[in-house]
Amino acid sequence: MKKVDKLLENGVCVFVYGTLKRGGRLNGHLDPSQSEFIGEGTLSSEYSMYVPDVSGWFPMLAKENTSLKCKGEVFLVSPAILRQLDRVEGVPSLYKREEVGVTMGNGDVLEAYTYIYNNTIPEGFVKSDTFNINVKK
Repeated sequence: MKKVDKLLENGVCVFVYGTLKRGGRLNGHLDPSQSEFIGEGTLSSEYSMYVPDVSGWFPMLAKENTSLKCKGEVFLVSPAILRQLDRVEGVPSLYKREEVGVTMGNGDVLEAYTYIYNNTIPEGFVKSDTFNINVKK
């Protein structure tokens, strides 16, 4: 049985928008033997992404209306990877995991989990549609 077939049997989709994206410092938690990159997508306008204005911080997603649609990546992950991501994201204190609709590049909408910041957005964060993991200030 191929990895993707096995993941489709038991796995779930996860939308990532920050340090878990490909090339991000936490992407290593998406073990390639238990996850598969599906594609890029955007969230609906009911979610705002806030990015830090200094390096060393991570983006935060808040449930509120915005004109900027958060861009990110969708991965199909095993239940074990999903549990690991919950620990990495500090669920339930720092982030909470919610199911969202993600519009993929071809127009299809996938149901996926994502991580919503579970506190007040701190000062020094600005709304954006993209978190550039390579920016250093």
